Amino acid sequence: MKLLYMIPLFMGSTLFVSQLNADMTEQILAEIESGERSIRSEIQSLKTVPVPEPTDLDLYVKNKKNAIALGKALFWDMQLGSDGATACASCHFSAGADNRAKNQINPGFARSNQDGTSDHSDEFDSDQGPNYHLKRSDFPRHVKADPNLFISDVLRDTDDVLGSQGVHYTLFTEAGEEEIVADPNGFDVGGANTRRVQARNSPTVINAVFNHRQFWDGRASNIFNGKNPHGDADKDALVYKVIDGKVTGVNVSIDNASLASQATGPVLSDIEMSADGRTWTDVGTEVLSTDAGTSQLRSERIAARTRQILASRPLALQEVSPTDSVLGKLADQKNGTGLQVASYAQMISAAFQPEWWQSNDAIVLDDNTSHTQMEMNFSLYFGLAVQLYEATLVSDNTRVDQYLEGDTSALTEQEIVGFHLADAEARCLNCHGGSELTFASVSRIDQQGLTRNRKGDLIDEGYNNIGVRPTLEDLGVGGTDPFGNALGYARQTQLGLYDNPNIDGIEEELTADLGNDGAFKIPSLRNVALTAPYFHNGGESTLEDVIDFYFRGGNFRSPDADQSYPIIGYSADRGAESPITGLGILRGELLDSGPGLDDADKASLVAFLKALTDERVVYRKAPFDHPQLFIHAGHVGDNSYVEVDEYGQAKDIVVEIPAVGAEGGDPLPTFNQNLAD
Repeated sequence: MKLLYMIPLFMGSTLFVSQLNADMTEQILAEIESGERSIRSEIQSLKTVPVPEPTDLDLYVKNKKNAIALGKALFWDMQLGSDGATACASCHFSAGADNRAKNQINPGFARSNQDGTSDHSDEFDSDQGPNYHLKRSDFPRHVKADPNLFISDVLRDTDDVLGSQGVHYTLFTEAGEEEIVADPNGFDVGGANTRRVQARNSPTVINAVFNHRQFWDGRASNIFNGKNPHGDADKDALVYKVIDGKVTGVNVSIDNASLASQATGPVLSDIEMSADGRTWTDVGTEVLSTDAGTSQLRSERIAARTRQILASRPLALQEVSPTDSVLGKLADQKNGTGLQVASYAQMISAAFQPEWWQSNDAIVLDDNTSHTQMEMNFSLYFGLAVQLYEATLVSDNTRVDQYLEGDTSALTEQEIVGFHLADAEARCLNCHGGSELTFASVSRIDQQGLTRNRKGDLIDEGYNNIGVRPTLEDLGVGGTDPFGNALGYARQTQLGLYDNPNIDGIEEELTADLGNDGAFKIPSLRNVALTAPYFHNGGESTLEDVIDFYFRGGNFRSPDADQSYPIIGYSADRGAESPITGLGILRGELLDSGPGLDDADKASLVAFLKALTDERVVYRKAPFDHPQLFIHAGHVGDNSYVEVDEYGQAKDIVVEIPAVGAEGGDPLPTFNQNLAD
């Protein structure tokens, strides 16, 4: 006897599928040929989607082209790190993400208690930890005895996270210098400080402009306040504008600017780019200083690890290709490095409206320090300029885009089958939807709103807890901002703190189970073959293992079969558990969704995902070309012994990423190619 399931095809018809011995490939191809099956209409080429931009951008930016050039220089400039050697691009140089495999482990900074307070962990796995070089055999990080059964025995597990290394720990002193002290969180080998590692995997910046909010937990607001990631939540965020001839502190609220919000975070992070205690005022003072000094002084300052970013020429320490699609005409070919532009102050003046920088009046702060308007507003320029540069990083020419534009030869038969599986039986595009291939997008939020009711769970649109890790290891969008506000609009709704237009009078949404805790932003699938390791914790290294994760319905769910093995979250006030509906189970003895998928279907899905690669990204062709960069790829030695530099810190392994122009260059190694074995 054959069992039949009804599979909606999102085109008004229904297909009856045999569970037993079904040949999905043959079936899908036949249905495409007969016209019974098509991709849902809302999935079009990414070229059809307008790039989000602040509606009042002209109030701040007078020359967009100049602002993009400023943003690209700032993003790639190693002088922005307080060590003079770390750029924003240091964690986003490989397909917009990070391919490093040594010294990339965080012990669990994001752990929480049920009440939302921190349960921060500094304890690394004993056999790995700082400066460990990851191996292929270390993946998946969570291993089941039966990869098709999430309740099967666990053969290996770790709560350590794969992030991105940033800076050695130092203290920013009142004298404006960096003091080397022991790392308070154990990023050391034998007492020598290693570079610190952030608590989540670095997502790609390519196509990130389409995200409504940034970071895995959404804490970088869609509204940019000119100062930090927290948008309107920070009532004290002031920037300075000339009004009636007088420089005046004002609040700004710039929409569609989550990339600007995000950009202001890492520069001050004592893990990613900064000494502990450095402020944006310090950064602005450093970058815009007019007495940066000679090359000899620059060398002495970098050697001494002082706070000085050295306000010399932009990108002064790095080569810039004369054919760079944005910076080529500014490249200083005479000196061999940097731009011909004298200073960042000059680039800011050329990009921004004068009322945001023209005053020379002193602004005196509460600590009696005096600053210029340009120094005080550096975070405003930085955020908006970096956003405008990153807004050019759109990969809209994949073979899938070409197929959607009408070139039926752009995809192989296997890739076409995988596309249809992703759209229907495998349900990938139920979350990775729209042309952006994520429902965390601006267009989706504009259409759907900030929250939705998913199978009885009130959740933030574009965020899901899919059981990657236990909920309390990282609350994600269930966490809070520095002011104690819930990050999730769903939790804010149930606490009565957000006047939610989506639930006007619908009581069941106010009393629904809450799905915020442990939920993370749904990333786009575009270029996914280039951005391993996967998930917020970096727990999977291959697309095949990712598909296995989805086929079995996740890693961590409740053993309560009566409620279909829910994931455990918490109520709005965190006083009680709140079950969250898990993923559908697509394979194995707990199959509860569709006809059951096999290895051939898995291979077709992987083929489709690889077809989402834009070849311009692989070869770093414009707009993905870039200046030279020197990255830190762990330290000389291993996780039990390191060589030290003259300051007693772990000696860096430095790798050059050569500058490329508009025509691009050789592909960079992938994460899996960088693994030790």
